[in-house]
Amino acid sequence: IHQSLRGKFINQAKYAQEILKKNGMTSCDSIGTPMATKHLDADLSGTPVDQTKYRSKVGALMYLTASRPYIMHATCYCARYQAQPTEKHLTAVKRIFRYLKDTIHIGLWYPKDTGFELTAFSDLDHTGCLDSRKSTSGGIQFLGGDKLVSWSSKKQNCTSMSSAEAEYAAIAISCNPVQHSRTKHIDVRYHFIKEKVEKGIVELFFVGTEYQLADLFTKALPVERFQYLVRRLEFGESYEAPQDDVATEEEDDVKTRTTLLLALPDEHQLRFSKYKTAQELWDAILKTFGGNEATKKTKKNQLKQQYGNFKAEGSETLEQTFNKLQAIVSHIEFMDVEIEQDDLNQNSLTSLAPEWLMYTIV
Repeated sequence: IHQSLRGKFINQAKYAQEILKKNGMTSCDSIGTPMATKHLDADLSGTPVDQTKYRSKVGALMYLTASRPYIMHATCYCARYQAQPTEKHLTAVKRIFRYLKDTIHIGLWYPKDTGFELTAFSDLDHTGCLDSRKSTSGGIQFLGGDKLVSWSSKKQNCTSMSSAEAEYAAIAISCNPVQHSRTKHIDVRYHFIKEKVEKGIVELFFVGTEYQLADLFTKALPVERFQYLVRRLEFGESYEAPQDDVATEEEDDVKTRTTLLLALPDEHQLRFSKYKTAQELWDAILKTFGGNEATKKTKKNQLKQQYGNFKAEGSETLEQTFNKLQAIVSHIEFMDVEIEQDDLNQNSLTSLAPEWLMYTIV
């Protein structure tokens, strides 16, 4: 744990390096995802491997899931076959080590000003296990909106007879009381969350597949989809271990990159989320939308006009107003137009909604 005045960073880089060395995987080729999209099964006709060594590898990876949510599903899936592991299962475990090789320094960053509002994502596949036809449930929880604190991936104890039951196990039915008559046969204990929703203690929302972060914990995903969801978790500022000044630069880069992504139309966010730094992202945006010099000049003028006429909307919070202004400023600065700090401060103050001006100190 690295602790500073800005917050805490949790990382298991040393342990990750140790288990790579112990299992002879330090010189292996890296790979983009910890699990192949083809489902594992019991492989009853496969070549058996040493149970003790297999369990040792899986156990070592289990400890690592404390700071690596991205390998949780793959590790738990491989753990299902510890009784009779085969070469196929061992290959799947080694794939996790191959993914780990290039992500050793990734960890969890918690700024000191993290809030306590709990946000959770829950999802469940339908009869995903080829052996038992049981579903896998996945969950992920954030504090303060985007600070990752808890995650899970677990095969359900009961077999879902329909997709309605599978989704109910993921508490989606609580958003749709009309479906209640179709689920009366489900055990009473599963209605607990429904009661909390009705009392207003818990508020639920439907999340489309594209933005469902819990997908990471219910199924193996293609490289593009997997890396997109991992980067969505990085918006919670999960990144390589901060080293004083370097940490500040990385924090600024994460915030700038996030601001640029949020400024894009929804239909373009998935396409551009693959760029890891703000500069790479901006270069891609310019290449796609930049056009010729005349077009760029027009866009500069448009951005300057937006900046000069910027005003807060009455329904916005201060944070929302600042983020919108910062998005415009970031676009202007990336187009090689400098903005004086005094001018930015003045514009920030004059753009505030009237009800906020009484709190402003000049």
